[in-house]
Amino acid sequence: GTNPHGCPALTYRLVKYEFTYNDNGKVAEKKAYRWNQSKETWDPYYLISYQYNEEKGEINSVYGMWNKKKKDFSLNTQEMVVPATSYEEIFS
Repeated sequence: GTNPHGCPALTYRLVKYEFTYNDNGKVAEKKAYRWNQSKETWDPYYLISYQYNEEKGEINSVYGMWNKKKKDFSLNTQEMVVPATSYEEIFS
């Protein structure tokens, strides 16, 4: 698309992230917001929450997209289990 001045619109999406941490200093939640060009506001995009299972050495993550009607992150929820050793990979 082009804007009124005939310049190509920005092709990349503007996304920002917010992190919350648990008592151990590990990421508990990663929340993403998408820039809404027309409203000039940050709209909720998706949320990933992380549970750490020390015994099994696993990270359980739950991913959900923003549900506008319900005002929560309940759309297309997916659960993933990854080995705790890949923590650095995820958050680097």
